[in-house]
Amino acid sequence: SLGLYVTASGGSSPTVQVFEANPPTFVLGAGAATPVTGLAASVGELALRTNPNVYMAGDFSGTTFNGNTANIPLLFGNTEAPANNNPSIAADPDSPGNLVVESVPNLVEI
Repeated sequence: SLGLYVTASGGSSPTVQVFEANPPTFVLGAGAATPVTGLAASVGELALRTNPNVYMAGDFSGTTFNGNTANIPLLFGNTEAPANNNPSIAADPDSPGNLVVESVPNLVEI
């Protein structure tokens, strides 16, 4: 524990700053940790749609874009998809046979 006793102070709002001398170790990345897999890993990505534990599976087939709107008929219907983010449909690299929505915002340099 730390005991702090003020014997004198100056100014209208004195500040006490405390710094930890032995900070915790930060680990970036998973390191040696065992990965935790989810439902898709156990039943397979393509079987998610028929699994009773899945509320909505990501099927972007048939998606069309018009201005700032995307029509995703098998998921959401019409939803916002700002045209300046260049949305498009692409093959899912992690799940062959599935599609994903790609969106790359236009960066404006000021």
